[in-house]
Amino acid sequence: MLLFETSIIPAKPVLANFVQENYVNLQMTISPRDDNDPQLTFTAASNASSANPKLCGKACRQTFRTLKFADAPEGAFFARQECTSRLYQTSLHLCWDIHCLEDVWVAESRAMNQTCQNMYDAYLAQNDIIDGITDDERAQIVKFNATDPGRTHRYDELMLPTPTYFNIWIRTLAAHDYVWDYHYYYGWAMGIFWAIVIALHLGNAACKTLEAGYALSTDTKYSKAMDSIISFANFPLIWLFGMRNNIVIWLTGWDFKTYNNFHRWVARIATVQAVAHSIGYIIIIFQRGGWEYFWRISNLTFWWTGELATIFICLLVGLSFFYVRRMQYEFFLISHIVLSVLVLVTMLSHVSIFRGAYDALIWIPVLIWLLDRAIRTARMLAFNPKFWKTTAQMTYNEDSHMIRVTVPVTSSFYNIEPGTFYYLMVLNKWNFWESHPFTVAWISKSGQHTTPEQIPLLGHLTDEVGPEAEKTQWEMTFLIRPYDSFTSRLKGYAEQDQPKPAKVQVAIDGPYGKTLPLERFDKVLFIVGGSGIAVPLSYMHKLTSGTGPRLIEIHWAVRQTALAVDVLNQELSCVLGKDQVKVCIYVTGANDAGPLDTTTCHLAEWKDGRLNVEGIIDNVLDMGDQGSLAVVTSGPARMADESRSAVADRTMHSLPRIEYFEESFQW
Repeated sequence: MLLFETSIIPAKPVLANFVQENYVNLQMTISPRDDNDPQLTFTAASNASSANPKLCGKACRQTFRTLKFADAPEGAFFARQECTSRLYQTSLHLCWDIHCLEDVWVAESRAMNQTCQNMYDAYLAQNDIIDGITDDERAQIVKFNATDPGRTHRYDELMLPTPTYFNIWIRTLAAHDYVWDYHYYYGWAMGIFWAIVIALHLGNAACKTLEAGYALSTDTKYSKAMDSIISFANFPLIWLFGMRNNIVIWLTGWDFKTYNNFHRWVARIATVQAVAHSIGYIIIIFQRGGWEYFWRISNLTFWWTGELATIFICLLVGLSFFYVRRMQYEFFLISHIVLSVLVLVTMLSHVSIFRGAYDALIWIPVLIWLLDRAIRTARMLAFNPKFWKTTAQMTYNEDSHMIRVTVPVTSSFYNIEPGTFYYLMVLNKWNFWESHPFTVAWISKSGQHTTPEQIPLLGHLTDEVGPEAEKTQWEMTFLIRPYDSFTSRLKGYAEQDQPKPAKVQVAIDGPYGKTLPLERFDKVLFIVGGSGIAVPLSYMHKLTSGTGPRLIEIHWAVRQTALAVDVLNQELSCVLGKDQVKVCIYVTGANDAGPLDTTTCHLAEWKDGRLNVEGIIDNVLDMGDQGSLAVVTSGPARMADESRSAVADRTMHSLPRIEYFEESFQW
């Protein structure tokens, strides 16, 4: 509310009428100084800007939006008139002088002046432009409202909005701010949604929702602003869900695959909202000023960086679909990083006009990314403080089409646990920054890979004592099927020094994942395909030592018989003779291994064709005493779908407890 008091002005009727028209809560006292020159003492309060005094600067500008002044170029849109019309600028300063506090109109004029300089290389007139206008002249200025006088005429005189019309714009801008506040709430909605999901998963507190509403909405620009805020508010979630060191993974226990799906869908939704925001504002610009206005505003940094940000995020999503990730992973990774940086940089410039109000939505993703990299570095140092000196030995078996990568683990600060996986990076190559995850299949003493003494996935590497144990070097083994890209290059490294193992400098980032509580079940059934055999291998020592499950069955589908023979003769050789372990191999391709002439191979059951998931689960459920059953799947998506469906169907009808676990990676 604008307050002022004066007592030394002529009490002329025309001025008194002017004051009463423009101000409410008017208190007047007429005191005679002499008969011919009475004095009017009054205290007046403008109710127009009482809702928010800071709105009056914009309200004055908005009242003039539909007026056309004669000294502006004919056909000029409003922004050009603001910067070039002397009549408009004088009228605007008069409106500010009547309704606004000085600091409010000064701030508004500075913002206008900056825009005029950027778009037209012009300057807004100073406030002293109205110094020569007397009170009588102000009272005689034509007043206008929303419809009267008409808008077809170009006016060559000063104009002022009526108090009613000015009040309308004050209320409209207040409603705009009200709606804008709810845009913030909607922007937080995604974060609140995920917080509720996580809270429900953890079994914690109830959620309270508030009903939102609108006071007034007069233009589609409000919905476009809401699109932009909600899209931008998704940025922290996109970066959080895309990081492998994700605090919500630790809180919920959901795997990286789950959050990677969240990451992609939140990004896709944010992209749709960004596109809607950009298209909506382009339409508004063309409606207000056509091509000329569009090209003028396109020169403003906030505008063209916003358009670039929309283009970059569209490219980012488009180049992240499965086909690109699968066939051109290096291209996907490089483009993903570069475009992510460009999106953040252009968005920071786009929101600069808000003077830091939205900058946090840029810096939070940056901090999340930096924290993830810091934790990755800590994991590498925990595995080997001199991680750059970690030397892996790689071999490739052409018959089985399998790469074995063995890495020494004696420098690790922690024990290797079953079911965990590690990201492997090759340091002595140009693309050292590229990493891929692999499950640890086996741990053995160096040089004893095929002997009965080897122990898969030790719970404690330091249990042995004595001089010989101190000299023992433990190694962990990864079994990797080469396809393309990174694994294809691993195959090339392994073939360089054949028949000797190739030595390659690597860095190990891990562990990730969690150990399944399989020892708590009476029966454990592994249904795996191809290199998914690494999952049951990793649990063999833990499940076959002590009081583990009474029955462990591995049903393994392979295309090459040679792969199965290779693993049976090496990793599985020391457990096949145990009564509780049963291995059944399903060969879906041609027999490329020749006669099965080893004792180890005869300890496994061999079958041709695809495995029958439902039949396998039924047989295990019906076998011996009824007890709890864990079904673990690691293989192709179709195999996992069949296993999940079979377990779900039997969960309702079987008396024994049956649970399903799935081990898989998704990129």
